[in-house]
Amino acid sequence: MNYIKMLKTGEIPSKKRKKLPLSEYDRYAIANRRVSAKADNEIVLSAPVSASEVESMIDEFRMGNSILVSFSKLGSVEYTRILDAMSGALNALGGNVVNISDRLYLFAVKDAKIICKIG
Repeated sequence: MNYIKMLKTGEIPSKKRKKLPLSEYDRYAIANRRVSAKADNEIVLSAPVSASEVESMIDEFRMGNSILVSFSKLGSVEYTRILDAMSGALNALGGNVVNISDRLYLFAVKDAKIICKIG
């Protein structure tokens, strides 16, 4: 490439973008995508037993569903890791996290209204 010519003419070379292969998670997400989950306004109840269930719960956020999660079946390390991952994902999507009781959390998506009437 002749950089001096580019400086004189203001020409910008075009770069072709390489098409990257899809990851295993991308293929899973495409295969399990719902068509119109936003209209459902669902609340999903979950009690994970391992950290491997985080991806499916985050997919529920992406589809517009809130999740009520009980972490009672997990040890303290897995509990903290899953809570951090889900809180980060929900923060990126603009949602809210509400601690209902010890190890019971409501992860609400952006459009959900949470009204607390507990004394």
